[in-house]
Amino acid sequence: MKALTKLANCNQDRRIKIRAKDTRKGLSLYLDAFISGGRQFKFLSLYLTGDKQLDQETIRTAILTRDNMETKLIRSGSIELNGQRHNFIDWLKQYGQRRHHSYQATCKALTTWHGGDLQFDQVNYKLVSDFADWLRSQYKPSTAWLYLSKLQAGIRHAIRQGIIDQIDIDVKIQRHDIEIAHLDKSEIDRLILTPCHNKTVKHAFIFSCFTGLRLSDIESIRWSDIAGETYSIRQTKTKEPLTNPLIQPARDLLTEIGAGAGAERIFSLPGRITIRNILTKWIKSAGIDKRITFHSARHSFAVIGLTAGADLYSISKLLGHKSIQSTQRYAKVTDQVKRIACDKISATWK
Repeated sequence: MKALTKLANCNQDRRIKIRAKDTRKGLSLYLDAFISGGRQFKFLSLYLTGDKQLDQETIRTAILTRDNMETKLIRSGSIELNGQRHNFIDWLKQYGQRRHHSYQATCKALTTWHGGDLQFDQVNYKLVSDFADWLRSQYKPSTAWLYLSKLQAGIRHAIRQGIIDQIDIDVKIQRHDIEIAHLDKSEIDRLILTPCHNKTVKHAFIFSCFTGLRLSDIESIRWSDIAGETYSIRQTKTKEPLTNPLIQPARDLLTEIGAGAGAERIFSLPGRITIRNILTKWIKSAGIDKRITFHSARHSFAVIGLTAGADLYSISKLLGHKSIQSTQRYAKVTDQVKRIACDKISATWK
């Protein structure tokens, strides 16, 4: 019976399975779940009779009933996941496992503040707001902002999955005083001369220093996006088009890499954790004592441009920012660079 095949397919990766038992009325559908330490069954008074159209409607009803029950049990923390109660923090750890390492740090902070047992039905605006207040008291603004943003990203995904009802989580932590890690020209020159055991990561990072492109755009840019002395892409983050000139060092780097097929990606990069590890070792071997991430290349492009005399509006457009306010923070960095330079000049007169 095709209906049974459909049942098997709809049970994949589900905590509650829809089963069928042969009875005099036909195949009786029931739910099979492991709840609160024990196996439980719930018969649905729904039957498959062999009538194709009726059976399809019956299966749709069974799936809807199962999904509603599963969502309710996940929220309450009653449903089992690998032998343990499935709470929100466990779920957030799994959600962030293949996304970014900061999700694990966020879960650790959340556990420290709240404890390990946080059920889905406890996630609300007050919890997010109180967690934000605690983060402000425990961490510097950049870290507090990062942890809050990861929590909010997880909640939004849970809302889209129907695990959490639509709730207001519009809580903000200001990051106006975030320190922007960047490299100056001499440090970039030093990196160019320093060997890196993964040339692709090295080339990608240097290309980002020369273009200001985000890692997500570096990962997706193709040879067909290059046209002479310009490149044209659709930004991964904003989905907005971006066309910019390529400065001579960027063009020279592409020549060094060697042109590939049109649809071929320019940089075949490893996973992001691997990129971070390679970058950390390479930066250290170059004798640079800064906490540099891949995104620092984008910061470096902006700061070097402003220090060289480019105006803020032009840098904003080159970076693909929607608002010049996003670029304004780089102006503070260049002010700091100018102050350090003046201090050095002043010191010569003492």
